[in-house]
Amino acid sequence: MTVAPSLPNPPPGQYDRTLVHLGNTDGSALQPIDLLTPLAAFNAVASKIHKIACGRNHILILSEGRVCCLSHEELLSACEPPAWLPDRYFQTEPIADVAAGAGHALAVSESGQLYAWGDCTHGELGYGGLTGQEIPRFIKSLSAHTIVAVAAGAHHSVALTEK
Repeated sequence: MTVAPSLPNPPPGQYDRTLVHLGNTDGSALQPIDLLTPLAAFNAVASKIHKIACGRNHILILSEGRVCCLSHEELLSACEPPAWLPDRYFQTEPIADVAAGAGHALAVSESGQLYAWGDCTHGELGYGGLTGQEIPRFIKSLSAHTIVAVAAGAHHSVALTEK
């Protein structure tokens, strides 16, 4: 039986949390053991991360009401703390939840408004079209509702609403 490697313990006084990438970092088939890669560029914000969501080739990080969206390659090559999506994308409102589909992303603001971006070949963004969006788009069709939870599958999204 092969045993997976463990993470090294940080020296005393170092960060309490570490963001870790599990799996092979070059995209090839996994080797007989799982690989654990600490992502040191995120150490300064790791203690403030509320949620992580992974799509096919992208990662969403939610921390203190802000969202970072990185490709798999950007995540693994990051040398500096993450760049957060501009607040103006979310009408300057803090974000409370995120979800990642295969090629799309969802964000819910603290007031329960939904934003979506990425691929939309199956209508998964929910704005009524099939054209992908490069930046978060406010989903007007749900603006009369308060979104309390979201989830994303490969080519679909689900929102739980409250009136």
